[in-house]
Amino acid sequence: EELRVLKAAGAQEVADAQSEKEALQSELEAERLQAEQSSEQSSVLRQELRVAEEKEATLREKARDIVKRAQEQGEEKVRAIKEELREKEAAHFELLEEKTRELQQALTLAQKADNRAAEAVERVDAMEEEAQDAASAQAMASADAHTE
Repeated sequence: EELRVLKAAGAQEVADAQSEKEALQSELEAERLQAEQSSEQSSVLRQELRVAEEKEATLREKARDIVKRAQEQGEEKVRAIKEELREKEAAHFELLEEKTRELQQALTLAQKADNRAAEAVERVDAMEEEAQDAASAQAMASADAHTE
């Protein structure tokens, strides 16, 4: 009887151990599946991270290109404005030179006219003097004729 009890207890222990073994195996399988899923998720996340990093690098490169083009366009605009200012300055200088020449010509003409006017005044003065001399000579001749 004791042997049967021991046998039954041993069988029970074997059954419990078997049950515990199956439970542990089931738990182990669940953890393995979970680890496998985590590994797959990690792999997917790593791939997504790589894609995101590539997109970021592409965006940074595009941003650098945009900044570079903007700088080049800005420099080109500055060059164009400077050139336009140089052209305007040259045109203004040419106009200034032309007006200076015109003013010089007008001044020369005014001086010539002033000289002619001065000459005319001198001739008029000389004529007036001659007329006075002639009037004086006639008056003297008339006075001489009266005295005789």
